[in-house]
Amino acid sequence: MCSSDLIGVGGGGVSMGFFVSPGFAVQPAVALSYTSCCGGSSTALSLGVNFPIYLAHDWGHTGAFVSPGIGLNRSSGDGESNSQAFVGIAVGAKSKISGGASLAFGVRLDEFLSNNDNASATQIAGFIGVSVFLGRH
Repeated sequence: MCSSDLIGVGGGGVSMGFFVSPGFAVQPAVALSYTSCCGGSSTALSLGVNFPIYLAHDWGHTGAFVSPGIGLNRSSGDGESNSQAFVGIAVGAKSKISGGASLAFGVRLDEFLSNNDNASATQIAGFIGVSVFLGRH
């Protein structure tokens, strides 16, 4: 293992919610990351869709939410690539920071499913983000 030449970009993601009702949305998401270390590099792409249920029924501006989701991670590096599907759920809350923006924070639990290239794995992660509302305020 090399010592001090790790370079990484990414780790975050972008999503867009399409509201079906004041308490439910369909939210496609994408994340891309790049890491370089020890003369090698890897790229990871994650595509998914979440289904947030907003308990305050206020178009996702405030309050608690539960968000099940599914997705696929695709990684490649050093001439090899593989994919792994995942299912998960997030729980969190939103707090309005202005008329058209809210702060979101919570915890996400994902289960990565086993396949020919990968063993199953469980991941727990905290998150924080900003929601910008383009339609209803």
